[in-house]
Amino acid sequence: MKLIPSSLLIAMFSINTLLYAQTLSGESNDIMAQQLRKQSARWDMNLIEYWTNIGVTDTEEIEKWKLLYQNFLDNYKLPEYSIKNSYKPAYFIAKGFKPEDIQLWTDVGFQLNEISDFLEIGVDTHQEAKLWKDNMSIYEIKEWVKLGIKDSELAQNWKSVVGDIGNASFLIRDGITNTEEVKILKDKGFEIDEIALIIKNNLSLNAIKEWRENDIKDIKKIAILVNGGFDNPKKYLPYKNIDKDHAIKLYKWGIKPNKLIESMSRSDRVLFKKELFFKNQERFVSFYDKLNNANCSEIINNYFTNIDMSKNKNQCLMFIGNMIQRLDEKSFFGKITQKGLVNDMTKKNFYVESFDGDWLENEYKIGVIKGNEFFNYESKIGKQVIPKGTVIILDALDTLDKW
Repeated sequence: MKLIPSSLLIAMFSINTLLYAQTLSGESNDIMAQQLRKQSARWDMNLIEYWTNIGVTDTEEIEKWKLLYQNFLDNYKLPEYSIKNSYKPAYFIAKGFKPEDIQLWTDVGFQLNEISDFLEIGVDTHQEAKLWKDNMSIYEIKEWVKLGIKDSELAQNWKSVVGDIGNASFLIRDGITNTEEVKILKDKGFEIDEIALIIKNNLSLNAIKEWRENDIKDIKKIAILVNGGFDNPKKYLPYKNIDKDHAIKLYKWGIKPNKLIESMSRSDRVLFKKELFFKNQERFVSFYDKLNNANCSEIINNYFTNIDMSKNKNQCLMFIGNMIQRLDEKSFFGKITQKGLVNDMTKKNFYVESFDGDWLENEYKIGVIKGNEFFNYESKIGKQVIPKGTVIILDALDTLDKW
């Protein structure tokens, strides 16, 4: 079975439509005939109505357009019905083009689809389009135009400096437009993300050199510290063993670090990975005073139940625990000492021999506890020996995100 070519089907439909229109009689049928002719004229360039509908009446100009379009179809090698409207004469005519204008483009190797693509992204002349096309694909050109680069020479300049549009995009979207400045830094061996940080934070090469001579090599860290108030590395050196964000806060608060403060910073970042001590200055000072008054020289980098209970005496450690049983004691004089049995997040029990504040049963708390060896008690399964200590800092679990 032979298939009828689509172009032949279109022609047959056009002829049948016209013959049917001519057989209609009466004034009302004249209107219907006109509508039918318009319907067929929408897609059949052999009908004069197609051209008059788009404002072209000169027969010589029509023939030129038809020839240009036929040449395009011959090269495009796809059926006519699959051609986008923006590749057809009506599109170019609506933009004010004459066949001679399109001929200038086709003479230097452009097809109608390519011309349309360039016009869509704002490239209006064949000369400019040729400069773009000689160096990159239409897809890449579109990406450059999206970045606001509509000059092919500037795009080429960016490519020669940073290698590809991805790197250029990273910098341009950060507001960086000076390719000469980028080139100088690239030649010095800096990576693209480092270049962005250097330019955005106005870091000089001399300043970077001074920081790196003091063993602070990461550009991002240097930028954060400079913006945080450390205008030279010598001011930062006393704080170098502390998390950079904590260092900036302490510097602004006028507090010099010591062993205990360094351990408070480490506990926030390593154990909790959140801000327990350093949320604000008032909170920090309050917690520091409690720890200092309890003779905690530092917070050990571990959780309370993770170390040998025989070695925990006078050691200050972090905990997260659920009060499973209150065991408060009341003295002869009526003073109540709050005590309790606690289950930590690893399901190990420990005994709190003293704490201040509210801690209900089945309620989780976090804080710092000072060890005092171990506690013996009888349970259903026999004698139990667990770590014990005095709580120095007690805080609600919702101080932190869910752990």
